[in-house]
Amino acid sequence: MTRIQRDDRGVAMVVALLLVVVVLALTTAIYASTTGSLHSSAADRQRTTGVNAAEAGINTAYATIAAADPTALPCTASVGPSSSLPDTSTVAVTITYQLSDGTSQCPVTDTGATVTGALIVSKATTNQLSGQSAVSRTMQSLIRLTPVYAPGGLDKAIYTDGNLSLANNTVVTGNNGPDADIYTTKAFTCANNEYFDGSVYGQSTATLTNSCSIAKDLYTAGSITQSNNGTFGGSFKSSGGNISVSGNASITGDLEVTGSHTITMGGSSCGAPKCVTGKSFGPPPTVPFPSIFWDDTVKAAWGDAGYTNVVTFMNCTNPTSTSNAAVNWLTDDANSMPGKTLLVTDCQINLRNTKTIKLNNDLAIFSYGGFNSTNQVGFDSTSSTVHNLYWIVPNNVEGTETPVTRSCTSPGITTSNQFSLTDNIQMLLYSPCDINFANSSTHIGQLYSGSDTTINNRFRLQFRPLPVYGVTDVEPTVVSSYNVDVVYEREQ
Repeated sequence: MTRIQRDDRGVAMVVALLLVVVVLALTTAIYASTTGSLHSSAADRQRTTGVNAAEAGINTAYATIAAADPTALPCTASVGPSSSLPDTSTVAVTITYQLSDGTSQCPVTDTGATVTGALIVSKATTNQLSGQSAVSRTMQSLIRLTPVYAPGGLDKAIYTDGNLSLANNTVVTGNNGPDADIYTTKAFTCANNEYFDGSVYGQSTATLTNSCSIAKDLYTAGSITQSNNGTFGGSFKSSGGNISVSGNASITGDLEVTGSHTITMGGSSCGAPKCVTGKSFGPPPTVPFPSIFWDDTVKAAWGDAGYTNVVTFMNCTNPTSTSNAAVNWLTDDANSMPGKTLLVTDCQINLRNTKTIKLNNDLAIFSYGGFNSTNQVGFDSTSSTVHNLYWIVPNNVEGTETPVTRSCTSPGITTSNQFSLTDNIQMLLYSPCDINFANSSTHIGQLYSGSDTTINNRFRLQFRPLPVYGVTDVEPTVVSSYNVDVVYEREQ
């Protein structure tokens, strides 16, 4: 019996070891199950994070397109990294536009077709966590784009239905980026340190000399001749002439001509990809000169916009006098108008000799006699409030609805010798006849001439589109922005 008891002394150890093995096996199984569950949860979390980040990219694209310059619709949208620790996502957004001719493209280069919609693809990729692969999720959206047109077609910084000549330090800056576009139906001449913060469109030739610079495109129906320096942020495009570039010009974009027309740079022919010949495209889109009349319909349209105070001085006996009734009212009473005001006269508004006119409200002047200013005349606000000022030579024969005969030299608008506006005055100048500026003029607003426009010596214009009422004969053709309507949004 003693021997048998000694032989059973190791059984407890064996049982203990077996229990340890069982516990280790159970622990391993539980760990594996828990780790798999954690990985699955992390993957689910990353997939959710990725979808949310991709949706953020889609929403950013909506806002980017709605705020974009319609002539430079974006192909991507900028989305910063999305972080929800421990997950982070990077987002890549691509945009392709659908056009009325059935094509899809970005950037949009087909100026003959209308943009109707866009396909947006937003791909979000999350960071790679330990033990698993990075997760990518892609969202797709189809949107309908509805154009919003500029009111009345008055969307240009300078419009001239005639020759446009600019010289000696003319600077035109944009309202919202490089949007200060210039349009002329005849020759465009630019000389001696000019800068235009937009595109220039001309239905004839363009001649640029001595550091004439354009922020965006130069697009003409006739030949383009450039010499002696200049910086151009866009392209040169001529539908009916040659392009000749000499001097130290810097041109960011391409140079394009149609048919057998030629392109030379520095006296030598220029080839692809910078210079492209033999293309097929038409002249710049035609923009008709908008007619602003003075009649009961126009009066009512301005009245609906709040211009209910109407001051009239007709049957002028001395149209060019500096002391006619309309001029006297302007210098004496414009600082105490009871509200938005219309001043209507057949006299010339003739201002001169160091005179600053104060406005306490918005003022639109319809003058059949035109406008003339010389020797340090300016306009200012009576307060810090910004006011709109309109100089309008009506485009109809006085007392009728018959348009005036153009081209014409007078009655037009002429300023010389330091005509200026303070930052509190925004001004639209409109005449079916010539507009001339000379010797240090400063403006915020727009210029519209139905004949020739000549600008000399330190002219400064900050483009600011002003609303104009009663313009009924011009269909809006220029898109100012797009409204975004979602057709669908789904995961790809």
